[in-house]
Amino acid sequence: MKEVKETLKNTNFRIYKYVFVIDTNICFNKRFSYDVLNNRLLKELIEIRDEYNLHNSLGNISLNIPQIVKEERLFQKKQIFNTNKPNIGNRLKELNDLELVNKFEDVLKQYPSKLENNLEKELQKDKILTIPYCDDSYLKEIIKKAVDKKTPFRAVTITNNELIGEQGFKDCVLWYSIFSHAMKIPRKTPHIYVLLTANIRDFNSVDNIKEFEDKTGHKIRIINYALKTNELNKMFMEDFKTYQIHHVEINYKLKENNSYVSSANIYSDGLIFDVSLENKSYIGEISLQKADIIKDIEEELGREISSDVSVEFILDEIAEISVSIEYYKWFYRISSINLWYSNGDEEEVDYKFYDGMEWVLLEDEEGNSKKFETDVYELLKEAGYDCDDVNINYSVTEYTEDD
Repeated sequence: MKEVKETLKNTNFRIYKYVFVIDTNICFNKRFSYDVLNNRLLKELIEIRDEYNLHNSLGNISLNIPQIVKEERLFQKKQIFNTNKPNIGNRLKELNDLELVNKFEDVLKQYPSKLENNLEKELQKDKILTIPYCDDSYLKEIIKKAVDKKTPFRAVTITNNELIGEQGFKDCVLWYSIFSHAMKIPRKTPHIYVLLTANIRDFNSVDNIKEFEDKTGHKIRIINYALKTNELNKMFMEDFKTYQIHHVEINYKLKENNSYVSSANIYSDGLIFDVSLENKSYIGEISLQKADIIKDIEEELGREISSDVSVEFILDEIAEISVSIEYYKWFYRISSINLWYSNGDEEEVDYKFYDGMEWVLLEDEEGNSKKFETDVYELLKEAGYDCDDVNINYSVTEYTEDD
């Protein structure tokens, strides 16, 4: 496994890095608070980024916020504050507490600066990077789009069949900020920019996409993340279909002479994709089932795996046995048995293998322990598990006659 990863690192595979860019509508909240970005959608994006980066060590996702989005969110929060300020002030004055009113006045004065400081703390904590404003050189492009009323600019009024006025300056600055950011990244390390917005119609034009990809050498996707949170998974899978698969690592467990495949790691152009087969059962020697397993993996992936791709089988062995015991005055019995595997998976042993079993207490405490341990290994063997040398951890719940 180590050799495979080193080989992938030392080859010239095209490693795509995703640059997620969040628009204002993705991180908006109306709360009267110091939280500038905190909302459900953003938390979900952070989880997706962290999970993806955990399993794809050679390619990754960065989460980015344009400077103009930061400015807009600060403005929106200050508006919310100013709207609520008179009501709070008036209610405090009704208390006739001068000291409290004065403290509130101090809070009002400090709010703007504390809000800005808190935003930077949020970005640092959540590891969100800032995309600066586009260079001044893009001003001509912005003006031209405004004059020609091309997206992200758009006309907002029709009078006597004429387009009057437009909106979209902020969106145009955001677009060219991303554009400017992409221009500074070498073409030999291709990236995929993903603009996450609830306002795709102002960005997702053929001309915009073509201009971006032709001039920067990088790809860009516009995703309405606010409405279709599963669009990201579709994007990952569509991108994955274009990558070359180099190695397949199949994780399996043994039970009752059958092989249960839990998952497979697919090494593809520097990325590692995890495919779950949910402990699908295969009868007989695992290596002889290679063709059937690969076929099932292909169905999950939605693409074929070449016959010359290297395949490695990794046995997930039982690393620890956890037994919960109910202890009574004259006897004890098992309430549950859980098996922990070397890959971190947990499996609960079917209750039918120890249902109704009770152990009468002997005077010799050591004898109790040895007899119980032997019986646990025996019932696990009967259930199809090979774990004679695995350590058993016990947790005991003692019951009195009143229970």
